[in-house]
Amino acid sequence: MKIGLDIDGTISECPELFSILAKGVMVDGGEVHVISFRNEDYRPQTVEQLEQWEIWYSHLHLAPPEVHDPGPWKAGLIREYHIEAMFEDSPEVLSHLPINVHRIWLCNPAIFDMRRVVDTLRTPPFV
Repeated sequence: MKIGLDIDGTISECPELFSILAKGVMVDGGEVHVISFRNEDYRPQTVEQLEQWEIWYSHLHLAPPEVHDPGPWKAGLIREYHIEAMFEDSPEVLSHLPINVHRIWLCNPAIFDMRRVVDTLRTPPFV
């Protein structure tokens, strides 16, 4: 299996869980792609942080300076590397992913009121 993990708002919210998940995927022969909109200039600090959290990974993808929208950029990496599941806190990013990719949304209740989200999803679209 090939999985993608976002850092900020995802790994950072529960590093213990993602440490176990990443190790399990890699021990089983899979790939873990850490895909973050952090700027490439922060690679040394990011590598150090992932080491502190004990996150195993095959690839670390950080945004080049010319990228201004994380959704299409992350979706392009997911297509290129044939990633099967993406763990992400941004529904805006998840909305760009190819249809065959499993989306696991980590919802921060300080940002998203889930009752309101569910009510909105149950409301028929306006014409």
